Amino acid sequence: MRKSKIISFNEKEVTVKELTVAEVVSVIEDMGNYEPHVLDILMDFDIPVSVVLLSTGLEEKDLMEGVSPSGLIPLYEAVVEVNPTLAAMAARLRKVVEKTALSVPPAG
Repeated sequence: MRKSKIISFNEKEVTVKELTVAEVVSVIEDMGNYEPHVLDILMDFDIPVSVVLLSTGLEEKDLMEGVSPSGLIPLYEAVVEVNPTLAAMAARLRKVVEKTALSVPPAG
């Protein structure tokens, strides 16, 4: 059964849904063309903003306009809560990327 949770975000009720396997595969495939979003840098979570948007059905402007960084924390926490396997995978992936970046000698 797919997990979900209803939360209040920016004075609206938002349903946060667990991603399906097909959606997770799509996220992984999209990582090949990954360009960091400002929220990926701002927020201290392993999941990218694309996962937050996919899990909530919100649009980018919903997270960027009239919301403080502290106001985004409960939203990200809810996405991690209903997507624990994906969040753990994202954390592992970050470690692999960091190790790979450290082991590559500088060009030149």
